[in-house]
Amino acid sequence: MSKYDITLLTDSRYVNPTDRDWYIDNILEEDRLVTKALEKTGLSVHRTNWDNNDFDWTTTKAVLFRTTWDYFHRIDEFKSWLQKVSSQTRMINPLTQIVWNLDKKYLLDLERKGVNIPTTAFIEPGDERILNQVLEELSWDEVVIKPAVSGGARHTYHINMVT
Repeated sequence: MSKYDITLLTDSRYVNPTDRDWYIDNILEEDRLVTKALEKTGLSVHRTNWDNNDFDWTTTKAVLFRTTWDYFHRIDEFKSWLQKVSSQTRMINPLTQIVWNLDKKYLLDLERKGVNIPTTAFIEPGDERILNQVLEELSWDEVVIKPAVSGGARHTYHINMVT
């Protein structure tokens, strides 16, 4: 018998934060609202960090990804965790969809299916061109640069070559 119906997933920084700011307060408030809404339907809800080694994942019927914002710092560990935990409990989104969504290259899949996305180019590791050269080749004056595996606007830059 499962102890919890749903476990909300976060990263360890947001479990019991002592040094809070508006961003962390917002995360906590959103999770509180989600928890309240789920409990209102009669579900038992638990909240923990995805990498909680002390948590028995078989004690929850399902996990709901919320603010696992450190996954991109530890992508290999996160992928291993996904494989392990997906065999122990249900993931609200299918594992294949979660893994697909970890890399921004999913945008190209969406585009192939007719979804409008911003004009996008991926610069592969090992590409030795400098930014000016890439922008010139693409005839772009303005660009947003971000890692293909990232989140929370980490290492995201807006560059306007005109101004």
